[in-house]
Amino acid sequence: MERRQFGTVLTRKRDDGTIQTWIARYAYKGIRCQKAFGPDGRVSAEKWLEEEKLLIDLDRRGVMEWNPPQTRESQRKALELTFNEYADHYVKHHRRPDGGELTGGSKRNLQADVKHLRDAFGEKRLASITPSMIRDWYEGDHPEGPWAFKRECERLKAILTDASNPGIDGDPPIIETNPFVMPIPPDPETQSRKIRPLDADTIHRLYKEMPEYTRISVLLAAMAGA
Repeated sequence: MERRQFGTVLTRKRDDGTIQTWIARYAYKGIRCQKAFGPDGRVSAEKWLEEEKLLIDLDRRGVMEWNPPQTRESQRKALELTFNEYADHYVKHHRRPDGGELTGGSKRNLQADVKHLRDAFGEKRLASITPSMIRDWYEGDHPEGPWAFKRECERLKAILTDASNPGIDGDPPIIETNPFVMPIPPDPETQSRKIRPLDADTIHRLYKEMPEYTRISVLLAAMAGA
């Protein structure tokens, strides 16, 4: 073990006495931090401690907030996370409101919606997706149809909301804010609403053309608005 003004560098040896690992350690704000380096990593271990000491000095001066190395590494990985990678996580852990697993049509819809979203955002870094990117997708063509597009909007907003919330273990959010700011489209108008109701003359002609034993059904259907 080598004692220093800041931190400690120690070795882990093999049975034959040769160095297997160099380990740099320090503690700050009650948190123990360490990083391991290979058998030739003494210089790297010392350099890491120097860099960590600089971050701590900046924190003490109020220049920037110090975070443990593990937190910084998690944040770095989060910045590199792609939409595809986070979509995998979302699909794996998404559940019904009662906590049950998705089945049947609900599961198929989820997979279909996410597939379309992957086509648009798949390899983009999650943290790089902006409101303008989403607007361009939103205003583009959607041959999958209006109902599927509405679900995709709801799904994309839900995925990005999930990414902007703290993790279940208290991990910081992956993105600071949800970039989905477009309105969710209203329910598409059904075809039945586009069919003009029959007028009285048409109903009368239809009534006359029907056999006597079924004529009453024409009147009942008209009265019911069918």
